[in-house]
Amino acid sequence: MQKFKASLRFLGILFLRVLLGIVVAYLWAYAVAYLFHIIMDVRVPRDVIDHFYDTGPPREGRYGGTVGSAYGFAWRFGIVGFWVFIGIGIIWGFSQGRLDCRRWLRKQHA
Repeated sequence: MQKFKASLRFLGILFLRVLLGIVVAYLWAYAVAYLFHIIMDVRVPRDVIDHFYDTGPPREGRYGGTVGSAYGFAWRFGIVGFWVFIGIGIIWGFSQGRLDCRRWLRKQHA
């Protein structure tokens, strides 16, 4: 029974921390999209297909000719950050609170 409770606690903490990592990853992706909207002064496409297969008139903005390349950079930047935060959540979940960075840094600089 003790092992069962310990394994339930482990799975619960793992689930909550991975879920927190996913929430932070989505916040990161939305923040990158919002900053792209502010900097480029254009609407953010709802998905990649909308961006690449848009048949309407070209979008107006401060940087009309470079919107595609800037959107590609923002898309990659947002996706990489998204997966980094999910990875951090998974690592943090498996560490079960024993991820002591200060102790690790003391070992590195000692």
